[in-house]
Amino acid sequence: MKNPGDKPTLIPAVPVQPSAPKLQNKPRSSPQGRYPNNRRSGHSQNRNSGNSGRQHQRRNQASDQYNKYINLAKEAASSGDDITAETNYQHAEHYHRIMNPEPTV
Repeated sequence: MKNPGDKPTLIPAVPVQPSAPKLQNKPRSSPQGRYPNNRRSGHSQNRNSGNSGRQHQRRNQASDQYNKYINLAKEAASSGDDITAETNYQHAEHYHRIMNPEPTV
């Protein structure tokens, strides 16, 4: 036990290893300089001006995911795994709401 008059014991400092030298940031060359005749994205000329295609694609993905989780939930329920079944039903409900959004007021 320490006495009130004792001085605290100093712990010797641990030598610190020198860190690795920092890499210098090189300036990025512009895409025009590197590839003057090519665009950065090869399919940029084929873009659709509207986003209706994206919405349609999103709905298809949502319906695919909905069907996937419904089938997984049914499979889990038939094997007696109620927790996994409930989790998959909740995932399916999420995708069902994406496919059928409620109208905003």
